[in-house]
Amino acid sequence: MDAPSRVARTWPIAVRRAHPDDRESVLTFASATWDGWDYIAEVWDEWVADEVGAFLVATAEAAPDGTAPADRDGVALAPGQVIGITHLAMLSPTEAWVEGIRVDPRVRGMDVATDLQAGVLAAARERGATVVRYVTGEVNLGSLHLGARHGLLPVGYWRFHGRERDDDRATPEGTAAVAAALDAAAQDGVLLRTDADAVAWSHRIAADPTFVAGHRLYEHDPWSYEALTEAKLTDRIRAGEVLALGPDADGRWMALIINRARSLQDGELLVALLAGDGGLIVELLDRLGGQAGPLARVRLPDGAPLLVGHEADWERLGYTPHKGRMVIVEKTLD
Repeated sequence: MDAPSRVARTWPIAVRRAHPDDRESVLTFASATWDGWDYIAEVWDEWVADEVGAFLVATAEAAPDGTAPADRDGVALAPGQVIGITHLAMLSPTEAWVEGIRVDPRVRGMDVATDLQAGVLAAARERGATVVRYVTGEVNLGSLHLGARHGLLPVGYWRFHGRERDDDRATPEGTAAVAAALDAAAQDGVLLRTDADAVAWSHRIAADPTFVAGHRLYEHDPWSYEALTEAKLTDRIRAGEVLALGPDADGRWMALIINRARSLQDGELLVALLAGDGGLIVELLDRLGGQAGPLARVRLPDGAPLLVGHEADWERLGYTPHKGRMVIVEKTLD
């Protein structure tokens, strides 16, 4: 879809927290973003209740001379009308994640998203963030250009590996298979269990080429990436989410972090991080696949070193690389 032509806007916007009664207005333009579907309705209550981050709306306001706001076709808008939204999630005390930016089609091309982005960056600073990130597709040039206006620039590209799905609904069979795979991993002794494990494994992962290629980030929740620290690895170990093999006699090792709760909820193993030796990773994926089949759409830094020399094994196990890539953009805040 072509970007809308630019139209000069002579009226300001205001940026404020979303209210529960904004829902109907927002869903008139944020319900069919992708082929008739959008997730905003599903996360509305969670985002409105977020007191750590901020669910923000942009509203159309009258110009200083009293002139009423109008859309790109000159049709008047009611002052105070919601015309854009975005959510700021604080993934850690210093890491902010921007998601869910939507703009009413009637005012696209009028720099509403640009001004809203300035507002969300200000909200991130107010909350103590020192870095802000978001994810988009590499073909979404509008999103990339929007980020660049405020210094949010690409830091890396990631690619899905795995089966294509016709829908995202979990099935009882999928959930049972995931639970069985996790139980088998625990019985096989590849599930890390103690805080002491975090120290050694944090150092191994920190030096891993694939981890470095991934900007030292991991997917702690679907579509949200944050820096992996020793403290966070400890939390993941305590939650029973870190599987590991090695080191063996040749010094080879591998580590896999899953999001356990979301995996059981979604009926597929959600891989948050893969690092280490490619051969051992194939061995573990093959072992898990006996219970759960291909781990759906594993995301890896594009050209991940752990894939080199093992491409045929990944294809054999059902981890076909997808064509499109996603991009993580980042800005360091003063």
